[in-house]
Amino acid sequence: MAEYLRINPAFPPVYHAPLPQRLPVSALVFFATFLLLLSRTIYLDANEILSTRVDLMGFVVMGIAMLPRLISSDVIMRVKTIGVTLIAVFLFYLLIALIAADREILPVLMSRHGLVPWLLVGFMAAVATEDITAYVANSRNPLALSLGLIGPPMVLLIPAYAIRDASEGIVETISYQQVAGSATILMVGVVLIMQSLWKTSVQARATGLAVISATIYISTSMVLTYLIAKLQSTSIVLVFLALSCSIGFLVLRHVSIVSLFGLVLTVAVLGFAFVPELLTDLLETTRFSALTEGDWMISSVRARLSILELFWDQWASSPFTGDYVVEERIGGHGNYVHSLPLSLLTHLGVFGFAIFAWAFYFVSRSTNGSFRPSLLTLIVFAISTVSTFFSWTPVWFMLGASALFSSEKSPA
Repeated sequence: MAEYLRINPAFPPVYHAPLPQRLPVSALVFFATFLLLLSRTIYLDANEILSTRVDLMGFVVMGIAMLPRLISSDVIMRVKTIGVTLIAVFLFYLLIALIAADREILPVLMSRHGLVPWLLVGFMAAVATEDITAYVANSRNPLALSLGLIGPPMVLLIPAYAIRDASEGIVETISYQQVAGSATILMVGVVLIMQSLWKTSVQARATGLAVISATIYISTSMVLTYLIAKLQSTSIVLVFLALSCSIGFLVLRHVSIVSLFGLVLTVAVLGFAFVPELLTDLLETTRFSALTEGDWMISSVRARLSILELFWDQWASSPFTGDYVVEERIGGHGNYVHSLPLSLLTHLGVFGFAIFAWAFYFVSRSTNGSFRPSLLTLIVFAISTVSTFFSWTPVWFMLGASALFSSEKSPA
């Protein structure tokens, strides 16, 4: 510790957790509940069913399951304290803004789509992913590795099955935005586990399991994306493409050229077999139908660009402290800017934007103090920058997942 402080006194020492040898039951319970909660949320929103307090129990179960790990010394000493403190300051600032605007607090901060629950779930997901990865890497059990790599991408079929009937209705509703957000969190969570196992397991790369899991992920996520796109969501397609590219990038980094060729060939075969029919259906029944008419500006993009013209007027209304209901006075209800940084400026002003930016900077720093956000974090924030409001739940999930310094893991 003394040597660490001598070399790098500007940053506190990072405690590296011992790798667990026992089956991480709490992490398995967490991810099982995580899957059920998101699948249930996707089902409720896709079918426009009102939720009850019972639907919030998933958050309680996840918290109880992970509590012993969250209060353990190895986790507490790896929390990015400055970043977490700034996030807390931002949430308090948002609370004041909601009160000043006479808006309900619970729907924004503590509901099924609230910022705080998904911030905490993201943090717990990071801890649970480490525990599962450490167990698989140290057990050297081929069955555990196979289940760890093939199981997560397969679970995407569960929410897809849950909304199969809703997607057939092809009815444009406001709730598709929540459906897409929940699906994004689930898809990101799956990739989080997959990439962690790839990085720590030589066996996964040598046996081609990484390629198999990547192929399954692209296939199952394509099915889920197709069904949500039928609900008139366009952002989910962008999420699918970005995450699929990240999978390809990770495969390129962690497997052999032969395995990469196998992935490309498999995806190409699946593409020729299934994509044309799915693509034709999307082009005929969704907002993407404008593309078949020679109009490269689909309706959702056109609407976002028209709202973007209101940005300067909305921001000028209260440039420093923001106005949380500014769109109701300038532009009309629902005409808020669909952009993470711009919506921060219009609704929380320069002060709110600055606090959020500093929080993001500090939770994205590595152990040596450099600014190194993960690829998944960059993907989520990039998509949010061009298409969503700052309260988009995947943003807060990734903020929570980034708030923990990683522990050392010995490659298997």
